[in-house]
Amino acid sequence: MCSFFSFTNHQANSGGKPTLWVIASRYNGFALTRLTYDFCSRLLFGVFRRQLLGRNMLASTLMPVCLTASIWKEYLSSNATIMVNVAIAGSSGLAQFIANYLSTKTCHQFIILSRFPNPGLVSRGWQVLEVDYYNNSKLRYMLTGVDVVISTISGPAEASLITAAAQVNVRRFIPSEFEGPPSKRTISKLPDRGNCQSLSLLQQYEMEYTIFTCGVFYERLAPGGMAAFQLGKGTYIDKEGEYLINIPSMETEVPHLSDGQDSMICMTSAQDVARAVVAALDLPRWPREFRMFGDRMSLTGLVGTVESVFGGSFR
Repeated sequence: MCSFFSFTNHQANSGGKPTLWVIASRYNGFALTRLTYDFCSRLLFGVFRRQLLGRNMLASTLMPVCLTASIWKEYLSSNATIMVNVAIAGSSGLAQFIANYLSTKTCHQFIILSRFPNPGLVSRGWQVLEVDYYNNSKLRYMLTGVDVVISTISGPAEASLITAAAQVNVRRFIPSEFEGPPSKRTISKLPDRGNCQSLSLLQQYEMEYTIFTCGVFYERLAPGGMAAFQLGKGTYIDKEGEYLINIPSMETEVPHLSDGQDSMICMTSAQDVARAVVAALDLPRWPREFRMFGDRMSLTGLVGTVESVFGGSFR
């Protein structure tokens, strides 16, 4: 779990704008998350900081670089957090992280939509509804009265979910876009999984939506890979060593840019992403894209870090 420790003001490489570093514990070490705001350092580390810490620890712990001062001012000027009804589509590790923060850190009500019975989640006191994403009438019935849908599913099922949500006037939608920026994606051998179709559908409807750009999950480098955390199912690269770095065999494939420069990578813990998603529910308005990262480094630097930890060299 990511735990809040302190704020530090830093202006290097930020175009002169105040930059917020969130120092957080993660696994056995520390990670720095840099967050840039468009209002002055005095406000950020004076009145605003005190109000944030007193108002909502989740919202102050991890916020995106694209969040504007006007949104924060509107958020802080309201008298109380409004309870919303949330539907989480999917029962994967990320869905469970989100549900855990909703149940322990907020007063929001939520349901989990699952294709199959899930007694394990029910035993945690969570309401789980078995759903057929291709039965529009039943799906619309389940979504009636829901304010926000958080999707952790993809493909045609997510497209059906978006359509049903729009039909029953769901106000907000978070699609399953927890990876790199869509605007910077290039044609590759990796499957799209219906992401483009989902974004196209969201643009057609009047629901407010946002995507969370977080880069690569730290959990990918953990023993067992993302599959050990029930993350990335259906991507075909969720097991340990199937993407970029294979630590057990000490093998790696590091791509470089066309000009020979080293590629950069952003990494974030899935639990931090879940915290940010839950915190965003209290914001009065959403940008089209939230960007965040726990660390940003070159792939060569990442390989070097792993080599220093394990005391070996990659092939």
